Amino acid sequence: TPALQILHVHDWAAALAPVFVRAHNLPFATVLTIHHVADQGSFWGLDFNLTNLPEQFFTLHGVEFFGRLNFLKGGILYADRITTVSEHYRREIQTPAGGRGLDVVLRENAHRLRAILHGADYTRWNPASDVLLPAQYDARRLRGKQASRDALLKEMKLAPAPHGPVFGMVTRVVEEKGF
Repeated sequence: TPALQILHVHDWAAALAPVFVRAHNLPFATVLTIHHVADQGSFWGLDFNLTNLPEQFFTLHGVEFFGRLNFLKGGILYADRITTVSEHYRREIQTPAGGRGLDVVLRENAHRLRAILHGADYTRWNPASDVLLPAQYDARRLRGKQASRDALLKEMKLAPAPHGPVFGMVTRVVEEKGF
């Protein structure tokens, strides 16, 4: 089977992408990460015509929100998964005080809403206590950081020079829609 392609978008500025994916039946699964629910991309309702989306998307069950066009609401409704930057924020945005009007929409879609702590769980991925690193380090003991860098470059058969940060990216191919 072909690998599933995932389109991951962040906040209101890109939140219409999952709507377009659904409207045009594109072969992507979508993830929307909400960093700041107060910024929603709310525009005059007549601006909907500028989106080139089919008219049926400007409804209560689409991008319409109290007569206005709301990008973030559309993303919430049409993304396959929704994430936030912490468990606390996930709970907060589902309350009237923290949801900035979208709390009801978020509660109705809570089954697709997950928290990912800024992309890492620092209780598990802590260089000061991680036994999988060649040497532990923290802000006061940086030697272990250099030793870990050197070991990584050696394992990957990369040159140790030039000096400076090493950037990496973790990717994986998802084989099915249940990502």
